[in-house]
Amino acid sequence: MKIQCGLTDQHGFSLIEVIVGLVVFGILTSVFFVYLGSPMQNSSVAVVRLKNTMLLQSVMENIQADFKANKDLALLKSAVAAGGYGTYNVIYNDYVTFNGNDDEAATAAPYDLLKVTIQSTTDEFTLTSLFAVW
Repeated sequence: MKIQCGLTDQHGFSLIEVIVGLVVFGILTSVFFVYLGSPMQNSSVAVVRLKNTMLLQSVMENIQADFKANKDLALLKSAVAAGGYGTYNVIYNDYVTFNGNDDEAATAAPYDLLKVTIQSTTDEFTLTSLFAVW
């Protein structure tokens, strides 16, 4: 009978080593998800906001394209008020003039400068454009 002292010829991991490794992996995984979980969930908010911003920009581009084609401020004013370009809230849609102090005021006549401000229906993003007949 031969007695071995010291190191034995073992291959692989013992049951205790595997259990300790799984526990450490579980702790690190839970810390990872707690630390990065909420930013990953909130990342969709920025994508939705960008989508809404791009939709509002598209509406304003349609308004500008319609004005370039028609050059009629009265028709443009009524089309914007009717919501004919998509989904948006009209904040301001009226003729304006500027006095010598660069202050803006509503005007009665002549109607040569139209200010249009629209807002997204889902957030507070607004766009303003001035349309002028020369």
